[in-house]
Amino acid sequence: MKKLLSEITNAPTYRERCDAQETEWVKGISYHNDIDDKCCPDFSCCHTQLLTDEYTRVLFKSANEEQRIKLLKKFLGAALTYMMGPVM
Repeated sequence: MKKLLSEITNAPTYRERCDAQETEWVKGISYHNDIDDKCCPDFSCCHTQLLTDEYTRVLFKSANEEQRIKLLKKFLGAALTYMMGPVM
């Protein structure tokens, strides 16, 4: 995995690094972009239990901005619940 991480994080531009990270995430390979300190959309690079299902990852990849924002809110909610417990 270090070789893969090295190949991706050494991509020349921020956009290329982000695109490469997202492409791998859609395949189920989550890693934190250490150069830009950027998590995967569902934070599964830092908490593997948060990896969302394949259908949702593929949906995210092809979604428009409005759909992505809705999914990002869902991912953030799941991450907060995982880290802090359910809100009463």
